[in-house]
Amino acid sequence: MAKLNPKAQKPTPYVRRLRLSWTLIIVSIPVFVSSSYVLYKRVFLDHKKIVPTKKRSTQELIKELESKEKESKYV
Repeated sequence: MAKLNPKAQKPTPYVRRLRLSWTLIIVSIPVFVSSSYVLYKRVFLDHKKIVPTKKRSTQELIKELESKEKESKYV
């Protein structure tokens, strides 16, 4: 693979440090904002924590769908 600019110089340590700092800022701000919002909803708005339900087998899901279909036919 050919380099885009063969005359380009390697970045100085100062530039590398700046790149790392900006990358950390860009990545960490969305994580901080989203986690803060979730905690705000839980604490101040009394939203409950979402707990995943246990996985059900395919047979159980089919039986549940069939029972719902039967109920809807009689209504």
